[in-house]
Amino acid sequence: MNRDELIVDSFAGGGGASLGITWATGRCPDIAINHDRDALTMHAENHPRTEHVLENVWRADLKALTKGRPVGLLWASPDCRHFSRAKGGQPVSKQVRSLAWIVCKWAAQIRPRVICLENVREFAEWGPIVPQWKCRECDWKGTEGQATLVRTRIKCPRCDGRKLVITEQLIPCPQ
Repeated sequence: MNRDELIVDSFAGGGGASLGITWATGRCPDIAINHDRDALTMHAENHPRTEHVLENVWRADLKALTKGRPVGLLWASPDCRHFSRAKGGQPVSKQVRSLAWIVCKWAAQIRPRVICLENVREFAEWGPIVPQWKCRECDWKGTEGQATLVRTRIKCPRCDGRKLVITEQLIPCPQ
C-alpha cells in the first residue's frame, strides 16, 4: 500500500476487518464509515487513529470525505443477513439486500486501486426476491414459480390443492 493512498473501511463495525487490514498493510484505515453510532464508537475504541464518519452509506460522499486523495484500498463489509445460512429466518429486506451496490457507486466516485467486498459464499448466488405463497390446505410454502399452473389457476405442488395465497413474506427467488 502506497503511503499517499488512503485506506477506507466502509460498514465498519467492531474493527475486526480494520485489524486485519492493519496486520496486512502495517497501517490503520484512514477512514471508517457506518450509520450506527454504537458500532462506530466501538470501532473508534479499537482504532483511535482512524477518522470515523457517522453517515448513511447511501448518502456518504466518498469524493468529499477523501478530499480528492487517491484511495488504495476500499474495504466493504455489507450486511449479509439475507445471504448467510445463519440468517435464522429473518424477513428479507430489499434495503439490506441492496447494500453491496453502494460499492459500485463508490468505485465510480473515488476509483480505488483495490476493492475488497466481504460477504458469505451464498452472496455469489444472490438474485431477486419474490413473494412467498402458502397453501391453506397443507401449509406448503414456496414461490409462484414452484406452484403448478392448471389452466388459469395455480395449484399446490404438494397436495394439488388450489387454495394458494400470497403472503407478506418476501424470499430469495430460487431460480
